[in-house]
Amino acid sequence: MAEYTQNYSLKKPLPNEFYDVADQNSNMDKIDSALKKHDDLLDKKVDLDETGKIPQDQLPELDFIPNDEKGHPNGVAPLNKDKVLEIEYGGT
Repeated sequence: MAEYTQNYSLKKPLPNEFYDVADQNSNMDKIDSALKKHDDLLDKKVDLDETGKIPQDQLPELDFIPNDEKGHPNGVAPLNKDKVLEIEYGGT
């Protein structure tokens, strides 16, 4: 009866067993998949500059409203000095 590795459940034939190409191919597929996941995660990793911060060119683009659009139609109403939203009531 074959044994299996702890981390990836790769099949390890015993010394008295015959080698099975299908088992080896299955092991290779598991290794290939694990390495691909690892590489994909490394691609998303950011590098830190000499100050320990993420460089500007590696920061994600965020969806935000610039300060000059706040308080304008379809913008965001600004807060007052007490950080309270002032709402004007009125109408015709």
